[in-house]
Order: sequence, then structure tokens, then C-alpha cells
Amino acid sequence: MAVEKNMVDKNGVSAARYRLQRIRKFTSYHIQLIDNRIFGRLFSAGWNKGFIANATSKQRTYVQIAEDKGDSELENILTLVIAMITSQQSDLNKILELIVKEESTSGLIDLTD
Repeated sequence: MAVEKNMVDKNGVSAARYRLQRIRKFTSYHIQLIDNRIFGRLFSAGWNKGFIANATSKQRTYVQIAEDKGDSELENILTLVIAMITSQQSDLNKILELIVKEESTSGLIDLTD
């Protein structure tokens, strides 16, 4: 994900307009959950420091925005992403274990003949 900046003219005054830009071609429910959490953390006061510091910048990724807010913010975001992915993998493993545990042979159709 990234943020794109476009300059627009409003009543003769040039102003920046920002919009989210999806860089990924594929997204899933689980990736969307991660994106939403990162969005909530990143887009607070000062998120556009990189655009202000570099007026010619047209696009900034989430990682660049986190870097603009400071090394500790980047570290917090990366820790959050790692924790969410680890949690999702753990949930998947638990579901797979339950499926294997609950599987049983059925006498309904015998395909061994």
C-alpha cells in the first residue's frame, strides 16, 4: 500500500490531495486485516512529514511513512505485522489440527471396491 499525492487547484490556490494506492495485485481477507491495522496506526498526526519535507515526492509507501515518523515507529509497525502474521499462522495450524482430528471414515460411500 502507498499514498499518492496529487496537486489540485481550488479557487486559484494549489493544494495537495492524498489518496491510498494499492500496489499489490492480490489481496485476501487476512492481508486486508493487516492493512487496516497498519492504516490505523500510521495515519495519525504527522503522517505526511515526508511529503512536506520533499515537495516533489508523489508517492510514499507505508514503510516510508513509518520511517518519516521515526525509527521507533517503523520498529513498532514491523513488530505489529510480524505479530499479526504469526497469530494468523497459529490460527491456521489450530484449524488444520481440528480438521484432522475430526476427520473420520464414512460408511456412506465405499470407493475402495
